[in-house]
Amino acid sequence: MPRIIAGGGRTQAREDFRRVLRSGENALLLIDSEGPVPDGTDPWTVLASEGWRRPERATGDHVHLMVECMEAWFLADRNALSSYFGKGFRENALPGNPRPNQVAKAEILRAVDIAARDTTKQGYDKGRDSFRILALVDPSRVRASCPWVRRLLEKLAV
Repeated sequence: MPRIIAGGGRTQAREDFRRVLRSGENALLLIDSEGPVPDGTDPWTVLASEGWRRPERATGDHVHLMVECMEAWFLADRNALSSYFGKGFRENALPGNPRPNQVAKAEILRAVDIAARDTTKQGYDKGRDSFRILALVDPSRVRASCPWVRRLLEKLAV
């Protein structure tokens, strides 16, 4: 399995990715798309629209998108969310779309926060909760409902 480096934000993640490639190591960049992306779009096209330049050694296989955000993956495994937040979690507050990658980032974040308000955690906090929830998410559920995740897992051969 690859070594995972959690970036401090988009700019930091991009710079870490470039640094690793310049050192001669191989790397994958996994980053929020921050907006809707049609299935099958080249990730570098998406990032180029934000002014990013593809590093010399990077190909389309080096960059993977969390469409629109990591929290979309949580919607694919509501059991993980419910398990993490526990008593008081209101699953019915979550969007009903079976394709989480088609739900807008703002809607996802708002819905997860509302669903978790009546729990002991009193809402969703990305810094406190995101990686703990991610550790509980069933990859097969996310793979089944998120084509961008399927693309990443196929690259990792998981």
